Order: sequence, then structure tokens, then C-alpha cells
Amino acid sequence: MKYHLRWEVPPALYRSLVAGWSSPVARQAHNLKVLGSNPSPATNFIEEIDKLSVPRTISAQNSAEIAVKVKFPKIIRHRRIEATIYGKTPNYSFYRLAYYVAGKRQLRNFKTYKEAKDEAERKVREIADGSQAAALTADQSRDALAALQRLETLRQTSGRRYSLLAAVSGFADNVGKLNGRSIDEAVDGYMQTTAVVQRKGLSEAVEEFIENRKHKSIPTNGKRAQNSYV
Repeated sequence: MKYHLRWEVPPALYRSLVAGWSSPVARQAHNLKVLGSNPSPATNFIEEIDKLSVPRTISAQNSAEIAVKVKFPKIIRHRRIEATIYGKTPNYSFYRLAYYVAGKRQLRNFKTYKEAKDEAERKVREIADGSQAAALTADQSRDALAALQRLETLRQTSGRRYSLLAAVSGFADNVGKLNGRSIDEAVDGYMQTTAVVQRKGLSEAVEEFIENRKHKSIPTNGKRAQNSYV
């Protein structure tokens, strides 16, 4: 006895089939009709299709960190410069990047191997080219640029040029002499105790001097004048 099957596939189910059966709604959006005796359940058909289907794309959350088959520690080289990447451990969930600049070991952490590898390749090239900036973190680089801009502003307003090293050295030396007080407090105290000298012409200064002497040579209240020689 032959059975004739007729499948009526709704539009929602058709779109789900084309998309790879990745949506839970697609698995329920079916209304298959079977003609004949002892028909196969419609759900069996969908389950078989679902087993064979392969998602077209990887979820963004799962693709953020794909397992990397790398033997650690991984050495990144450029010319004679090396940087070492250490893998994650059960007790430490970061990739570690180590390299040397001016004889000092630098160590940085990264969440993904790609970030560590990209930074390692950039650092070994910088160091090989003689750049000392590789010893700075991103925050330190921003601070250095901001400090240089402040020094340039000072040069434009005062006409005096200072290097970043001279400015920082002078600041550190003075802070060490203030016994816990700030430089602002020291400057305010200095300005309050220092006499303000006004520039005057020579004739004006002579007249002011004579006038002050005149007042001191006149007796007051029957007392002898301060500048009296008698």
C-alpha cells in the first residue's frame, strides 16, 4: 500500500529553514499535514532537520575568545628584540606579556591572546627602532604629553623654556624640602612675607626722602626732633 504525503509549510517555517533553523520559534512554527495511515509525526521531521543544520554565524559572545592552540610561553621576535607571552593558568585568567626596555622588565596583562600578540609585535618593533616610549603605559604616555603641553604654554607666556626632566626634578627637589607642605602653601607664604617694591624715578625718590627727613626734624609735643643734632 502506498502513502502519499503532502507538506504544507507556512512562511515562518520556510524562513527558518533558510536561516539554518537557528531560532526556537522556527521549531514550533510548523503545521504539517500527513495523508494516509500510520503517518510519521511532523516533529520527527523537524528534529532530523535540526540535527543536520549548522548555524551560519557564531554568536558574538562565543566568538569573543576562540580557543587558541599555542604552546606557551610564546616568543615574539623582531630583529634581536624579544617579547614573551605567557598563557592563562587556573589561578590567573589573563595572558601576560613580558619584555625589557632600558634593562628594566615590563609586564602587562591582556584578556585575549590576540590583544597580547598585537601589543607584543608593536613593542618589539618600537624597541628595535630605539624608542624608549615602549617603557610607558598608555596612561603614562598621556600624562607625558599633557605635561609637555603645560611647559609649552609656560614658554609662550613667560619666555622661559624648561625641559620635562628639569621641571619634574625641580618639583621633586622642592617637595622634599617642604616637610609635608605643598608647593602652593610655600608660594603663598613667600608672597605674604616679601615686600613689594615699586619702581620710582630718581627725582621722585629724592623728594620722598627729603619729605620724610623733614617730618623727623620737626619737634612735636615739646620733644626734641628725631634728627636733631643738638
